Amino acid sequence: MVIVYTGMEELDKAVADAVNGKQGFYADYLLEEKEADTVITSTNIETKIPLKDFLFALRRDNKRVILLVGDEKSPYIGYALALGIYDLVFDPVTIDAIAQRYKNPARFTDVAQMYLGLRSRVSFEDPVTKTAAAVTPDGNGNAEIAKEQLKGIFRLMGKTNNKENINEMLLDLEQILIQQII
Repeated sequence: MVIVYTGMEELDKAVADAVNGKQGFYADYLLEEKEADTVITSTNIETKIPLKDFLFALRRDNKRVILLVGDEKSPYIGYALALGIYDLVFDPVTIDAIAQRYKNPARFTDVAQMYLGLRSRVSFEDPVTKTAAAVTPDGNGNAEIAKEQLKGIFRLMGKTNNKENINEMLLDLEQILIQQII
């Protein structure tokens, strides 16, 4: 069962009709109604507890939450995403947009960029970007340090190597070591 309570009575009635749901008339009803598996609500509702805690309570009861968050700078986006609420509807809110979100639940891939956009508020990193930076020669200087270490090993062995490619330097070192062992 779907319960709709956004704090806007006319919208609630229209959305409830569109999704074949039930209209709520106060925020706590969303928590009290145990038959509901989906809740459509907004960040504009008045609750007895902070909204983030209210959303947590809904999710703790395993309710799917479709949240009307307003604009993309809403402070509640981070909380919603952290709670696994991916069904976000942004302004301009329409009955059709809400009904479509109800029929087509969002997946993590749909909101992944929002997670990354919250870096200043939530601590997540894009692992692909981080990995690419780590292996780039200029990423953090490790490649230059490795080159200098290899040049030092060549000098220690009484050999010279003027190559700039680390892989070529390692192959030359391998050949020198093989020759010394044989």
